Amino acid sequence: MASLWDHSDAVSLLAQYLGLENPELIDECLWLLNNHGKKGEDGETVQAFIRFFIKKKSGGKREILAPVEPLKGLLRTVSFELLSRCPLSRFAHGWRKNRSAITNANEHLELLEGLERAYGVNWDIQDCFPSTDLKKIRKVFQEVIGKDLRGEGVSEEIIERIIIILVQLTTFQYGRTDVPVLPMGSPTSPPLMNLVLRAFDLRVAKALKKLEQKYGPKFTYTRYGDDISITSPYPLPSDVFTLVPDLLLVFGYRANRKKTIKMMRGGSRPPITVTGFIVGKEGLLLSDEWLKETEMALILYLTLLNDPGDIEYQGLRGRLGLARKINGGDLPKRLENCLTGALNEQGAEVGVRALELLEGKPRDEESPSDPSDGYDWVAQAEEEQARYYAAQSKLIDETDLGETVEAWHESDFPDHQDTE
Repeated sequence: MASLWDHSDAVSLLAQYLGLENPELIDECLWLLNNHGKKGEDGETVQAFIRFFIKKKSGGKREILAPVEPLKGLLRTVSFELLSRCPLSRFAHGWRKNRSAITNANEHLELLEGLERAYGVNWDIQDCFPSTDLKKIRKVFQEVIGKDLRGEGVSEEIIERIIIILVQLTTFQYGRTDVPVLPMGSPTSPPLMNLVLRAFDLRVAKALKKLEQKYGPKFTYTRYGDDISITSPYPLPSDVFTLVPDLLLVFGYRANRKKTIKMMRGGSRPPITVTGFIVGKEGLLLSDEWLKETEMALILYLTLLNDPGDIEYQGLRGRLGLARKINGGDLPKRLENCLTGALNEQGAEVGVRALELLEGKPRDEESPSDPSDGYDWVAQAEEEQARYYAAQSKLIDETDLGETVEAWHESDFPDHQDTE
């Protein structure tokens, strides 16, 4: 059992490792987590997280736990100062800086562009965050910080205590879970999820290499958060369809069978679609479903009686920026006609809203944005709580770039190097 001295030394060393000027911040955050939901001395309920729900495209609700300050700030520091030191697999495109749903889909386009026929399959990891328990997280911190501290001559007792503190800070028991797991909405959860699945990515890639040698055709594998895709110019052998579900079980996860989709270009199956983009013969395309949902969101936004506010505007601006990027810089005609029609036929307020979106301007700013900045806006809001209010407005229920909720902004993620 760790002594108070061990704890004090561990907190001091961890604060030094994270570049914190005030080590007491760590104990303050641990107190918040340990007393979440209890009555404080002032009679107010202690809150480490703000709890809310957002709608899932598939139906039902997804629980989000957004940490409050100072916990949120400390977790951001852990993400940027500690987790960023550990490389991610090159197959991971979600929840990391300079990667996106577009780069994820482009990996598949590279092999399939120009071909009449193409084949693919998508999987979804069922309950990805709630399935990532403290044992998996503990293993990550052993790799991220344990080896470094041993190299510096730190005692095993202190290393163990530091790892316990980091696991306590980054996991939480909620919902139907019996043990602490990764909370969706915490700044450390996405990079930790990527680090947990790094070995899985490498195992899948290695297995696909063996299948290439056995069958001949090449495969492209990517993972965007909890969305997994494999494509090929040739029909997929049966081994491929069992590969990912079997390996997920090895790593303590399950594939969501309801969201497993077999795809084919030039056939009766659904087209090759990766994180919401159709991987077409001549490039990436926006699906009719995505355009329809965006058009309906535009109509709702333009016709709201009250000022819909900046969060909703940024969400739609992000979708339009993405549409421009995929469509060569111009809005697809369907969306452009929706906005120009409102500009010409509706009242003054509706016209102002339509003009703002057509020009791509940030509200109350004169200079238009560069549509090529595109994907920064797709995250739709920097703050998790603000993201919730956008969902509540029914303008954005959940990202259409795969089933993974974009509860984080790109600025939440540090730079990571790729592992081989």
